[in-house]
Amino acid sequence: MSNKYSEALAAFLKSSGLSQAKFADQVGSSQPTICHYAQGVKLPRKPVAQRIDAATEGKVPFNLWQIVAIERANIY
Repeated sequence: MSNKYSEALAAFLKSSGLSQAKFADQVGSSQPTICHYAQGVKLPRKPVAQRIDAATEGKVPFNLWQIVAIERANIY
């Protein structure tokens, strides 16, 4: 299953030039966790996804997180 959220996060990190560690500090997470999000291994909890949306100025939008969360929960 494609994970548009992780793809958007990975693309943002690449285009911004921010390291995963620096971005993790900005959103209150750890570098390994950001790596897992960008690889699609994990999905952040709602508050972290909201902070990621804010930190990326909407380039990794919260609504993408909602779509993936719903798909993973099989609520559609």
